[in-house]
Formats: sequence, C-alpha cells, structure tokens
Amino acid sequence: MRTISELKAELSAAVAGYDAIVVVTDAVESVDVAVLQLLASAARTAAERGRTLSLTASPGSPMARALVAAGFVAGDGSSKVPTLSWTIAREAA
Repeated sequence: MRTISELKAELSAAVAGYDAIVVVTDAVESVDVAVLQLLASAARTAAERGRTLSLTASPGSPMARALVAAGFVAGDGSSKVPTLSWTIAREAA
C-alpha cells in the first residue's frame, strides 16, 4: 500500500470482516505517525467490536523502530500499551 487512504480502507474491511486480524509488517519500508495512529485506531475499533488486531514487527525493521520511537513498544520488544497487542518478534537463537 502506498497511501494512508488505502491502509484505512484495508483495515476497515478487515475489522468489519474478521474476528482476529494480524498485521504483517515485513514489507514495510517506511512508517510515519499517521500510520501508527491509524493502526491504533483500528485496534481500538476492533476491540470495541469484540475482535482483535495484532501487529508484530521484525527487530530492526522500519516498523519496529517506529513503534519504539513512538512509545508503543519497549526496547525489549514488549508492548507498552496494555490495550494493544503489538510486539517486536525476537530473532531465533
């Protein structure tokens, strides 16, 4: 996806159509605050409807760096916001 409008449409459709949504961020090349705000809003909407929206980022990825910088995820990869199921996956040992 290249625009926030496309992401909003995809997230809205997912929240309306599925009980559990998993956002895969492997192909994300850049992230801004608007994207993080939209994801947080979609997660809140999903929760209000009794659904879940989870997100996992790979360590060192643009999404992981953005989540940590914005304060959503701690440096150890754990979610800092109890209502959000967002984590940074640890690399296999």
